[in-house]
Amino acid sequence: MREKQALTTGEVAKFCGVNFRTVIRWIERGHLQAYKLPGRGDNRIPVNGFVEFLKDNHMPVPDELLLGAKPWSCCPTTLRSAQKSLL
Repeated sequence: MREKQALTTGEVAKFCGVNFRTVIRWIERGHLQAYKLPGRGDNRIPVNGFVEFLKDNHMPVPDELLLGAKPWSCCPTTLRSAQKSLL
């Protein structure tokens, strides 16, 4: 199964516990990187950019987003935990 590379504003809002309009404001103010889809113009937020945003703002990063992250982008605790579960 292919890993998700981008999230909707609704998905980001759910992860952060805010309204999707707050996510749109973050995008408009340049706090969160996003791109617009052709046609409807809906925003999409790259997963790696969202993870950076969470870390920069000292917010917890959901495990399901870390699973698709490159090993060097995970914190050492996450790597140790993953290694233990594989043994």
